[in-house]
Amino acid sequence: MLARIGLGIGLPLLAILVWGMWGAPTSKWQLRGLWFLLLRIVFFSSAVVALIFAGQDTLGVIFALLTVLFLVLTYTLGNPTWAK
Repeated sequence: MLARIGLGIGLPLLAILVWGMWGAPTSKWQLRGLWFLLLRIVFFSSAVVALIFAGQDTLGVIFALLTVLFLVLTYTLGNPTWAK
């Protein structure tokens, strides 16, 4: 029980800290290039894993497909941060 509460509070706080330091557009140390792409992949895939562990397999698969679509379209059609 205590571990669930710790994970439920601790992991989102860690995600906020990591994104705020290295992923946010106004961050002093924003990652660029391949590192930023990898950070996005880790964040989105962790959401997919969380959905699957929560028993929401269908939503996890849909979110995974939408994530791949988003990253491919952002990379091919736009000027993403990681391509600079």
